[in-house]
This record gives sequence, structure tokens and C-alpha cells, in this order.
Amino acid sequence: MFDLILPLFSIILVFIFFVILLWRKLKQNLFVELGIIYLGFVVLYTLIPGLGLLYAEYSADINVGMLLEYIDASKADLAFHLWRHFLFAITFAGSYYYFRTNNRIVSTRLNDSSPITIYFLIFLIAFSIAILFLLSAPVNGYLEHYTRYDHLPTSLRKIVSFVIRFKMGFYTILLTILFSNYKQYKLFVFFVVASLCITETIYSHGSRIYSLIILLQCFFLYNYFVKAVTLKFVIVTSLSLMTLYSAIEIIRLQDVETVDVQDSISETGIGIPAELGAVYVPSFQLYNDRNKNTLPPKDWQMFFYDFISPFTFNSDTRWNPMYWYGVNYYPLSEVPPFTIGPIAESAIWGGEVDLFFRGIINGLFFAFIVKWFILRREKFWAVTIYVYCFSFSIITIKYSIFFYLTPLVKELIPTVFITMFIIFLVRGKRDRGTRLLQPVVVNNEIE
Repeated sequence: MFDLILPLFSIILVFIFFVILLWRKLKQNLFVELGIIYLGFVVLYTLIPGLGLLYAEYSADINVGMLLEYIDASKADLAFHLWRHFLFAITFAGSYYYFRTNNRIVSTRLNDSSPITIYFLIFLIAFSIAILFLLSAPVNGYLEHYTRYDHLPTSLRKIVSFVIRFKMGFYTILLTILFSNYKQYKLFVFFVVASLCITETIYSHGSRIYSLIILLQCFFLYNYFVKAVTLKFVIVTSLSLMTLYSAIEIIRLQDVETVDVQDSISETGIGIPAELGAVYVPSFQLYNDRNKNTLPPKDWQMFFYDFISPFTFNSDTRWNPMYWYGVNYYPLSEVPPFTIGPIAESAIWGGEVDLFFRGIINGLFFAFIVKWFILRREKFWAVTIYVYCFSFSIITIKYSIFFYLTPLVKELIPTVFITMFIIFLVRGKRDRGTRLLQPVVVNNEIE
């Protein structure tokens, strides 16, 4: 019990001290701070698996037997791996705090709130969703959602890939514009957010990640443009979401076609919902094999995948660490059942020393994003990019430190350019109309 409690207690202390020190440094609403939300997820993805192990130790109903049998490890190894999570958390926190300047994140009003721009964004989103449903094969289960476009010819699959990416970019832009004019669109914001979350959940047959990203965007935008929420609200909302998402997972698991290794592991108490074990389980498995010198062979290009991915199609998975993991550990699974985050990647390459430097680089990178945003916060596109980075921080802990590069290049930046072009056209038309209504002076007389 002590071996499990001590790393969990330590990582909670790291988060508490990080919040206190950052508050003293900035004296601002910390709910808009990228480092806070990210470290909070790191703690959550550590605490829940740790509590699952702790509960399994003293419960006759839930045990870690299935995980131990499948991965061939001891309970001491499971407990020790929590210290690797702690190492990543404390190095990130120290680096972020050190490189984070004293400049505060102060809200500024965006210039454009034209209804025409909003209507056009809604049209693009609705059109994108319609295309995705029309081109999709019948989907009867969660796993089939990931292969629903495999029947299409290559050209159409590329188009679908663009539509999927642009759709999320337009989500972010639309929400940014609506929240920047919250008083004007208060009721409409609620309708849009509810519609997007429900649509994403139904479309994915129970995947919760994109609905959570939408809600994280709303969380930042409300704190930034409207008012700061209370800690009590955050706690109650978080518990409610965990309950709701657990219920969605239970419903999803009723479909026998979704039962796979990940679902089996979730039943051991390592992660309920299984999403919260998605960082611990693969990273532990890889470190366990690393210590036994049984890691599968790998290509050196895989180390640089974050910098290769923005310029390749998703179908090119040669150097994708997640697919390398899926092929070597779950060859019978149609899609990789787990993602590969910074902790897991460190096991593939340099071990704990690698993990130490990944935490430092992650903190430096995120501090740079905040500084970049503060210097440009009056720009519509800068707010949108920061909102995007803020909400997708949960993906970073599951994928990689420089994960942002791919969706920013493929997803957000193109949609921002499209929206700015729309705004330019709307403003041009509005300015021409204004000039036509202005009085004209001819021979000192107003006509």
C-alpha cells in the first residue's frame, strides 16, 4: 500500500505547489493557463490507475491478475511505474514555471462578430458532417467507426481525411467567435455546444475524446471572455463528466464487437473508464519490456515522427509509434488499442533519462506557446490557435510532446485562412455599403 500511495501523494503535492507558485508569479485566473490544464491531466492519468491498483489490492471483486498474466510483471513493478509518471510531472512543472514569463493572460475583444461569418461557418460544419455520414459504410460498433471509410477509393479517402480535419478546425473558430460575443449569442452557444458534442458522440459510436475537446474549448473561452469559474464548479463538473463518460463506455461495451484487449484491461481495475488508463498501461508495458531487453526492433525515423507527420497523409503509418506498438503488441487488432504518449516513447528510446528531458522540453514548449499567445492576443487567429492548443493538451499526454505540429498544419491553419478570407469579404462588402450611404459634397453642397 505504501509503494502505491507515496508516488500518488507526491504527484498531487507537485500539482499543488505548482498551482501556488504560478499564482504568486502571475496573480491571474489560472484556469486559462495551458500548463495548469495539462499538468492536471497528467495527474489525473496517474491518479486513477494508481487508485485502481490500490483498490485492486484490497478488493475481492477487482484484481490485477489479468494484467499481470498478460504483461508478465510483478505488483512491485506496477507500483514503481507510478514514479515515472511523477518524474514527468515534476520536470514539466519545473520547466514550465521557469520559462513562463510574468506576463498575464488578459482578455481582449475580437473585432469581427458578423452574423454572416457565423452562418457560413455553421454551413461548412453541417456540410462536412453530411459528407462524412453519406460516404460512410454502415457502422455497427465502436471499432468499425475507425474503418468506416476503408471501402472508398483512395481519392475519396483523401477527401474524407481533409473534411474530418477541417471540421474540427471550424469547430474551434466558430466557438471562439461565439464566446467572444457571449452576451449576444448566449443561448445559441449552448445549442451549438450541445449539438456538436452529441453529433461527435453518435458519429464515433461512443468515442468521448472530441466531445471532451469541445468542452475544454468552451471552458477556456468562458473563463477568458466571460468570467472566471469557481473551483467548486470545476470539481463538480469534472466528477459529473467522469460519471457521464463512464456510462457512455458501459453502453459502448454492450456491443460485443468492441471487446478487445483494452476493454479486458479496463475490467482489472487499472482504468475505469479505460480512457484514464490509456497513458499508464502502454507506457508500463513498454518499460517492462525495456527492462527485459525484449523491445521489438524500431526504425530511427520513428523518433522524428512528429516532424514528419505534418507533411504526410494519415495512411502513411510506417514511422508512427502508435502503429508500431499496435503491430508488435496487438497484431490481431484492426486499429491500435492504445496511443503512445511521452512516457511510453521514452521507454522506446532512452528510458528514464529520456523521460527527464522530455518533461523539460514539454514545459519549455508549452511556456513558449503561452508567451507567443500573450504577444498576439488581440488577433482573432492567435486566440483561436491558443484555444486549440489548450483543448488539445489532453492529446499531448496521450501522443507526444510535439503532437500539436500535425493538427495545426493540417487542421487549424488552413481553416483559419479560409475564415479570415470570409471575414475579409464580409468587411469589404460592409465597407462598400457604408461608403454608399455617406453624403457626397459637390460644389460645397451636400447631396
